[in-house]
Amino acid sequence: LFIIYTGINYKLNNNWTANVSYGYLDIDRTFDPDINPNTIEHRVYEQISYKTRQFIIPFFHRIRLEHRNLYSMEKYSLINRIRYRLKTKVPFKNKIYVNISNESFFNFKGNLYSENRFYSALGFKFNKTITLEIGYLNQYINKQHLNRLQIGLLLKTGY
Repeated sequence: LFIIYTGINYKLNNNWTANVSYGYLDIDRTFDPDINPNTIEHRVYEQISYKTRQFIIPFFHRIRLEHRNLYSMEKYSLINRIRYRLKTKVPFKNKIYVNISNESFFNFKGNLYSENRFYSALGFKFNKTITLEIGYLNQYINKQHLNRLQIGLLLKTGY
């Protein structure tokens, strides 16, 4: 899976942010170099994010409207969907944090409730730009429950 995203954020105030983005995805589902069933996706999305705090716990809400243009084996399809994510990231001792989120996906046609992702992780911030995160992802997709261990190295660039 190869993904590259670019976008523009507009901070409405301290709690609200709007975003418009474009993503290019090259998805290989076989890992077989002799077969070429790759799916190329051009994804455009608009999203709004909202931050709030309940007691001492921060919560982040995100609603994203996606337009997925998929090209696979000379066939084109357009999938429009909406995603809602609720997330919290609780810091401990400056450099360590816990990240928990749940994201639900809703299609405009076909299978209405197509996907859900529950994620929990422990993160360690080396400095302002480099973070290591180790977590568990339970993904419900295509009527399957997939359990994944994820290790991520996050590099923060820009402002």
